[in-house]
Amino acid sequence: MKEVMLIIHELGLVITIGSSLFFLIIKNSLKLAFDQDAVAFQKISSKFRKSTYLGLLIMIISGGYLMTPYWAHFAQMPMIHIKMTIVIIWLLTLAVLGMTTKSVKQKSHEKYFSRLVLIHILSVLYGILVVIIATISFH
Repeated sequence: MKEVMLIIHELGLVITIGSSLFFLIIKNSLKLAFDQDAVAFQKISSKFRKSTYLGLLIMIISGGYLMTPYWAHFAQMPMIHIKMTIVIIWLLTLAVLGMTTKSVKQKSHEKYFSRLVLIHILSVLYGILVVIIATISFH
């Protein structure tokens, strides 16, 4: 069962980082759509936001299950503390992503587009950090 949950955990990671990377790759096309129709852009951005949330939810649930044998030794695992702190910061960043995406249609779009790009860059960086720390702590 551990292997299945590990696969599910990695799929959550791929979904989360993948949606942010995909947003960054097609950001120029999205910017053109955004300049023409802010409502359409808000709908497109909402899809990226929801897929990022879904991937992170999958990671948290499966990660909680995978940590079951380690809870007794949790105090002696400082790298896991760092990893969980980064995941919490990642969650807060995605909360800001949600607020920014929702306020796009109400305010200056140029300012919010640059914020969306920055938030997606941070999301990718947090994901890479989490993978590195998990590899170091469980190797």
